[in-house]
Amino acid sequence: MLWQRVITALLLLPLVLGLVFLLPLNLFAAAVAGVLLLAAREWGRFTSAAVPAPYVVMTGFLIAVLLLWYSAPAFEFWPSFGWPHLVSVADNLPLFVLAASALFWLVSPLLLWWYPERTGWWRQSQIVRQLLGIVLVLALWVALVSLRKVGDLSTDPLKGALLILFVLLLVWAADIGAYATGKLFGKHKLAPAVSPGKTWQGFWGGLLLAVVMGHFAAQWMNISSRSDWGLRLLILVTIVASVVGDLIESLCKREAGIKDSGTIFPGHGGMLDRIDSLMAAAPVFALGALLLELR
Repeated sequence: MLWQRVITALLLLPLVLGLVFLLPLNLFAAAVAGVLLLAAREWGRFTSAAVPAPYVVMTGFLIAVLLLWYSAPAFEFWPSFGWPHLVSVADNLPLFVLAASALFWLVSPLLLWWYPERTGWWRQSQIVRQLLGIVLVLALWVALVSLRKVGDLSTDPLKGALLILFVLLLVWAADIGAYATGKLFGKHKLAPAVSPGKTWQGFWGGLLLAVVMGHFAAQWMNISSRSDWGLRLLILVTIVASVVGDLIESLCKREAGIKDSGTIFPGHGGMLDRIDSLMAAAPVFALGALLLELR
C-alpha cells in the first residue's frame, strides 16, 4: 500500500543519511557490507527459489571475500581517487570488479530487449546468475566505499559523503519522476514483458527530473571534473543505469516467480527492491568518476 511505502521511506531516510555522513570509513564499509549480505541472500532466490543452499553458500562466500578484501593491503586502492598504477590485477581488483559490473549494466538493455524469446540461456545458467550476483553486490560495495574515500579528511571530510548523496539524489529523482509522470501521463509501455507498470512517459519524466536535480546538486555540492560535458554525460548515463537496474531486478523476480525479493520493509519488499537502482547506478558513476577525475 502507498501509505506503507511512504512511512517506510520516511523512516529509512535518516538512517541512510546517518550511515553515509556520521560513520567513519571503516564502520561505513562494515555497515554497507552487512546491508549487501542481506541483498546477496535475496539474490539467491533468483537462482533457485525452492532451494536455500545457493544463497546460503553465496552469502558465506561473500562474507569471506569482503573480510579478506577489507583487511588486505590492497584495500588502500585509489588513495587520491585517481587512476591507479596498473601494476597487477590483484593490486587493482576493485577497479576490475567495477568495470565488470559497469559493463554488465551497460549491455543489459539487450537482455531486456530479448526477453523472453531469446533468454533461455539465462534461465538455464544458474551458476552464471549466482556468480553475477556476487560480482554486482561486490561492485556496489566497492563503489560506495570508493566514493566515501574521496576528499581530504582534514580539509574536506564530507566530500565523499556528498558524492554518495549525489548518486542517491539522482536515483531518487528518477524514481519519483517516473512514478509521478507515469501515473499522470503513462500510456506506452516501457518493457511490458518485464514490468508492465512502467511507461516511456514515466521514463522521460524521471530522466528530466533527475537531470535537473543533478545539475543543481552538482553546483550546490561543488562537484567538479576535468570535463563539464563529461560530467553531464556521466549524470545521464548514471540515471539510465538506475532505470535498467530496476528493470533487471524485475526480470529476475519474474523468472523466479516471486513478487518481492524479500519482506524486510513493509510496502517496499526486500533489500534488493530498495537498492536495485543503486546497484547499477553507483558502480557506473564511480567508474565514470575515475575517468573524469571527479572531485
